[in-house]
Amino acid sequence: EGLAVERIAPSDLDQGPGGQPLPHVVRKAWGQGVPDGITLSGQFEFTMNVSDKDSLGEMLTWHMLSAGILPGSLDNRCLKFTNQKGQVAVGNKEDISRILANTSAYPIKVKYEPHPAFRGMEPEKVPEYEVNRVMLRWVKEAVAELGADMSNVRHIHQRRTFERYLLYLEDHYYQTGDMLEDAPTHLEVIERYPWMEKAFLLTNKTGPNLSKILRGEIDVLEYLFGS
Repeated sequence: EGLAVERIAPSDLDQGPGGQPLPHVVRKAWGQGVPDGITLSGQFEFTMNVSDKDSLGEMLTWHMLSAGILPGSLDNRCLKFTNQKGQVAVGNKEDISRILANTSAYPIKVKYEPHPAFRGMEPEKVPEYEVNRVMLRWVKEAVAELGADMSNVRHIHQRRTFERYLLYLEDHYYQTGDMLEDAPTHLEVIERYPWMEKAFLLTNKTGPNLSKILRGEIDVLEYLFGS
């Protein structure tokens, strides 16, 4: 009557062939090993009532767990508290505490929606990507100052570079939806991630003056290495 069908239990998918544990993201793709309520979506939203006033920590911890967000990767700039009157507190401890302490502010909607540039990104990759956003911000500002017009670029070899700049920006916008309006300055990145300072050893001069370099107002080598 044919061979018996061999069934695979969820526990069989806890480890790979070599005994290594399989990450949740893989098991979720198989529909196995992920408890009910765990979305691993990287974002969440919940409502706090007055009775939850002293339970923010527990509620936040659960929703971070369900969304697959590690404590060290939570970006408080993306954690928004909105009271029943529509007043919003975000990224400011004093403002958030003030809303939570006011019993007439409830119910309060708590929403965590990561920046589109970092959605789904591993936390350890964020500093390097922030450096990339700084570079793109400099490019965007230079392109705007030159009116996105290649004829405003003085040297022919730099016109080819300018053309690539336009492509870099359009590709970034299309791939991430990040229009760079809130891209940090290089000083803000260094303050937040001091070990990334070496990434700006030369570009901290050329980046802010990129439009002048493209117009031919500054010789880049003289600017970098001149006395």
